[in-house]
Parts: sequence; C-alpha cells; structure tokens
Amino acid sequence: LLVQVGDLISFPETNYTALILEREQADGTDYDHVRLLVVQDVDFKNPTWMSMRDLKRCGEVISESR
Repeated sequence: LLVQVGDLISFPETNYTALILEREQADGTDYDHVRLLVVQDVDFKNPTWMSMRDLKRCGEVISESR
C-alpha cells in the first residue's frame, strides 16, 4: 500500500474514513507512521497516528492526492 499526504483512506472493518495529514520517517528510509484525521466522530484522539503495518492491514486508498 503506497500512500502520500492528502490520500483518503477507508477502513472497511470500522466504516471510518480518514485523510493522511503527514508521514513520519524512521532512519531516513521508509516512513513508519502516518498521521490521520478521521472524518467521523470518534472516541479517541483525532487526528491520530497509525503504523504503516496497521494501515496496510486495515486500510485501503479510496482517493489519491494529486
């Protein structure tokens, strides 16, 4: 799953939709975390951080940034 800032992500298991606000890189290589703004009302801190491993497992890009 390749993502960039501005992509809209769907999480089918939870029916959440989120916008990627930023990426955090580790050791100057590949980014390990993304900061997401969930567009629905949620019971957790929003925007929130998610690991790329979890994003790849749970999310899918529904609209790419241009």
